[in-house]
Amino acid sequence: SVDKLQFVLHLRELGGGGGGAGPAGDVVVAAELALYRRQTDEAENMLIQAGLVYRAIKLHVRLHNWQRALDLARKHNQHVDTVLMYRRRHLAAFGQQETLPDFKALASEVVDEAAIKERVRRDKEREAQLRGSHAPGAGATSSSAQPGGSKHRRPNVVEGR
Repeated sequence: SVDKLQFVLHLRELGGGGGGAGPAGDVVVAAELALYRRQTDEAENMLIQAGLVYRAIKLHVRLHNWQRALDLARKHNQHVDTVLMYRRRHLAAFGQQETLPDFKALASEVVDEAAIKERVRRDKEREAQLRGSHAPGAGATSSSAQPGGSKHRRPNVVEGR
């Protein structure tokens, strides 16, 4: 059906279209397939072992596994503010107040969205280099990996659960 076609096209985009994707592209595709099979831990482990920490954190943000996203960010000492930004946006979109204790404890933290966007951009460039692509901004078209989103939205394989 259309959903399956969109997912396959999404995987193809993640893997670099099949040409020169490199090991990082293969890992990302394998992690997405594991996620599709609802094997979240396996998907996370693949990404972490490949050094794709931001992508692993973002996986949990996409799933709204806020605590796990924060735990990973803290463990790897990166993107804690990114997780906070996404959590705050989520709560604001639904008009809710923070209820998770770890996030409440971080309520006074200042989030610099410009710095987050720059760090995400650098992480994406590093990932593109791991894939073997040297084109500027390669791999940076996915809206769910950009803090502000984009006009292109990739399908979220776990929606509707």
